[in-house]
This record gives sequence, C-alpha cells and structure tokens, in this order.
Amino acid sequence: MAVRDQQKAFQASAERDGVALHGPHNRTWLTGRGHVGLVDLDPTVAQVLDKILDVLDGDRVVHAEKSPRRLSSDFIHLHSSTWVEFDEVQHFTSWRLLTLQMYPDGLAGLTDVAEYSQLCEEWSPKADGAWRNKPAAGFPGPSGRARQRAYFDAVRDLCVPAMTGETIIRVPAPGLTGDAAWSRYGDRVRTATGVPG
Repeated sequence: MAVRDQQKAFQASAERDGVALHGPHNRTWLTGRGHVGLVDLDPTVAQVLDKILDVLDGDRVVHAEKSPRRLSSDFIHLHSSTWVEFDEVQHFTSWRLLTLQMYPDGLAGLTDVAEYSQLCEEWSPKADGAWRNKPAAGFPGPSGRARQRAYFDAVRDLCVPAMTGETIIRVPAPGLTGDAAWSRYGDRVRTATGVPG
C-alpha cells in the first residue's frame, strides 16, 4: 500500500464521525535540524533531547548544518490545536523504546508511554529488521533511518508542548488499517480534541 494510504483512511473515518483532521501540517520551528538550534526551547527539554540524540548516535554537527527544511506532521485538529500522529509499524523500533525510557515524567505530550513501550517490545523485531539497512543524514551506520525516526518522534513529543503549549497525541496503528485504528482509538482523539461522540 502507498505511503499515507492508511493515514488517509484514518482521516476519512474521523471526518465521517465529525472530527476534522487537517494534514499534513508543519510549523516553522519543526525542521530537519530537530531540536538543535531551537533557542526558545525549555533548557530541561533541550537536555533530554541532547541525551536522546547521543544515545541514538546522532551527529549534532550534521544536524546544526542542515538546511532548515520544514518537517511535516500527520494531522492537526485546528479548533483545539491538537496534533495527531498516526504511527504504523515503522515507529515501533527498539530505538524508539530507548527514547521512551528517557522521557521525564510530565514533560512529554505522549498519551501513554507505557503503552508505546509495550508496543515497541512487541513490534521491534519486525520494525528493526525492515529499517536495518536504511541510511539517514545525521545518523551514520546501520539502522540510521530507524534512529532518525525515533529521534524526530521524540522531538515532536517533547517540543510540541514546550514550543507551542499545544497537545500532541499518538494513535498506535501497527498492523491496523486506518479504519480499524479509528474504531479503536477514535475516542482518544475525541477526548483530546473535545469533540463529543
């Protein structure tokens, strides 16, 4: 299936149920540099992301020198300013699990760190294998793309509330179609966005 097909199916299911999700969307501060160079970032958040980048063997110099090309996020519910990320299997690597273990209590916008950690343990053998030979700028060596994705997921989780005061939620959808993901997690989205069921 093409990239974003399940995301589009999820968006269409939400729309049918009266929840308007717009996307992909971006913000000027969310770029390929990640947290490197974000002068307005809370120092506590910056320290956590520095440690995460180090654990993932990211190259800070490469990140600092990247062009500030904007990164997209999956969806935003405009009325409530709630970011909604739709996470398929490639988001549940052992590298992502490492980042989750470094999240300070109360700092991350992630809905349920324990749930995501359990899903990483379950799905990482498949996710790690699929991305083992994918390179990525700023993450040299094997599993570069998986480490890059884990880093940028952490950047969104920690920086969205810190930089904007907005909410971010994640819809875990490994092995699910977009329609099935909405059936399972639509109430989570409704709660976060304040849209009645």
